[in-house]
Amino acid sequence: MVKRSDNIGCKASVVLCSHGVKALDLLCALQEIFKKVRSILNKLTPQKFQTLVQQVLDLDINSEAQLKGVVDIISEKAINEPSFSVAYANMCKCMVNVSLLKYVAFLRGEKG
Repeated sequence: MVKRSDNIGCKASVVLCSHGVKALDLLCALQEIFKKVRSILNKLTPQKFQTLVQQVLDLDINSEAQLKGVVDIISEKAINEPSFSVAYANMCKCMVNVSLLKYVAFLRGEKG
């Protein structure tokens, strides 16, 4: 059985599965991450670069969909704002480096 539900907070309609999985929660989490990333990117200046990169890294990006969306947002900003494209590329580079370090630590069984 499939039900439709509306959530005013996310302003989205979603299908709820009969086994209780709330796709709306996942959608809201995605939208919240994307909103935070856009907000951070809108503040980007050379002077604030390190602080803002850290803010992006501190976000709870824990799914492929979230990561893909964040990369898409950064890519879109780089295309639309060529004067900041180097900064956006450097931000992605920092994200990759940190992600690789976390992955290696995970493989080694380290907590972090």
